[in-house]
Amino acid sequence: MWTLSAKTVKALVSCPLLARVTSLSVRCNKGLGRAGLAALLASPHLAELRSLNLDQTGLDDDATDLLTDSPRLRSCRHLDLTSNAITGYGVDAL
Repeated sequence: MWTLSAKTVKALVSCPLLARVTSLSVRCNKGLGRAGLAALLASPHLAELRSLNLDQTGLDDDATDLLTDSPRLRSCRHLDLTSNAITGYGVDAL
């Protein structure tokens, strides 16, 4: 099974064709973690994102600030964080 590293995500999200993407799933990439999420949310091409699936991506409470502070997620209506190490503290932050 392949996984997306932060380096791979940086290369992927630099593609301007992502401006058309409204739904994105990077599920089952436990190596993504905070660094990969930061790279993903730094992309200027994801402004139209409405749905983001981050199921099983190695996230924890420390990643929730990236989610709450990201302007890329202002239009997001569905965020899947299933099977990550996010506790009640992280949920409260969201």
